[in-house]
Amino acid sequence: MKGIFSCIDVLSYQEWTIERLKDQRDRDEQEKQEEIDNYKKDLKDLKEKVSLLQGDVSEKEALLLDLKEHASSLASAGLKKDSRLKTLEIALEQKKEECLKMDSQLKRAHEAASEQSRDE
Repeated sequence: MKGIFSCIDVLSYQEWTIERLKDQRDRDEQEKQEEIDNYKKDLKDLKEKVSLLQGDVSEKEALLLDLKEHASSLASAGLKKDSRLKTLEIALEQKKEECLKMDSQLKRAHEAASEQSRDE
């Protein structure tokens, strides 16, 4: 009889061990599934963030392009103004030279008229 109880005890212990291992396996599988679900949620969140950031990047690139075009336009306008200023400076110098020549001619004409009136 003692052998039967021993076999029954061993079988009971094995059943208990099997149940414990099944429970542990179920807990492990549940933890793994929760981990997978968390990773999937994190991945979804990250994809949404990437999408938003890509939208921001596209907007920034468009803004940068607009700013580059504006800067180019300003640089072109600046060059045109510099060119116009240089042209005006050259014209002013020419007019100054003409004025000096005319002033010199006027002085000579006055001197000639003065000498003529003295001679008369």
